[in-house]
Amino acid sequence: MLIKLYDVPTEGEINSLNAYEYFVRKMDTKIPDELWESINSAFAKVWNDKLGIGRHFYWDEIPLMVRNVLSEEKKLVPNDIIEKVTLLILEYIESNNGIIT
Repeated sequence: MLIKLYDVPTEGEINSLNAYEYFVRKMDTKIPDELWESINSAFAKVWNDKLGIGRHFYWDEIPLMVRNVLSEEKKLVPNDIIEKVTLLILEYIESNNGIIT
């Protein structure tokens, strides 16, 4: 299993390991760790570079933005997997009132 180590999150932050554990519990199908890492990395780029803190967005826009990042990186990922993973990450963020580090 591929896991990156991150600093211990401070209050109001969520680290990728916690998001991954949430994802594994909630995802109805298993996907390779490398696929998770690609989607999570693309999500982080969207979240940090395009949305920033405090911007408003619609949940259904984020999977498309993640798909575009993956496409720019020449990574082919099924749309349904991108959508499921992205929405689970958003669900996790919402449930923890945090930000992705």
